[in-house]
Amino acid sequence: MIPKTFHLFLLLGLFLKTSCYFILIQEPKTWTEAQSYCKQYHWDLATIQSDEDRYKIQEVAAAAKFQNRAWMGLYDGLFVWRWSYQDQNLDYSNWASLEDTTSRTQRMCKFIFNAAKLSWRDAQSQCRRLYVDLSTISDSFENSAVDTILSLASQNEAWIGLSKNLWLWSDQSKVTWLSVKWADGQPDNASGNEKCGFVNETGLIGDDDCSHTLPFFCSEFHFCFNP
Repeated sequence: MIPKTFHLFLLLGLFLKTSCYFILIQEPKTWTEAQSYCKQYHWDLATIQSDEDRYKIQEVAAAAKFQNRAWMGLYDGLFVWRWSYQDQNLDYSNWASLEDTTSRTQRMCKFIFNAAKLSWRDAQSQCRRLYVDLSTISDSFENSAVDTILSLASQNEAWIGLSKNLWLWSDQSKVTWLSVKWADGQPDNASGNEKCGFVNETGLIGDDDCSHTLPFFCSEFHFCFNP
């Protein structure tokens, strides 16, 4: 059965637009399952590279009445966070307080939210299978969009394409958001094995065990951020 998804298109600027968007998959998956899903059906787990990306995540979450956590493409690459898509380094970052102490192209972006609970890996797999990847959040605007989607979906958090090994992005994109906003008390590595990143309905980021099942954000097209 095709999972329930929420779509949000945001047109930025009038010229030189490229298409890109975030997709919220609400079927819970592990981080690995989410990554595989995103790669199979979309592009990769979401990469959040700016505040603009965070706003978009908020909007997708709000549109879906999602108020929970969801996987994104960030994972622990031993020493730094990275995005799932193209294994990008983390540059834009918007962690909440007490969290990790460690020229954009005009474009149309879309987040697709899936409320099914998957592990981060399963969510990534589903996004990659159906879309592009788990969502990458590259600025405050996209972060706000995700916040909105989660709120509309009555969910608190969902996976995005962020995980930590060296904290890499699942889509292999460069980690460029310099002010990552962790949720309060995050990352805490509470289980001793929390190497994947999630985003909550307010666009704040935290770490969790990659085998836990959460909804997740996929990115649909390659041009969701500047290389």
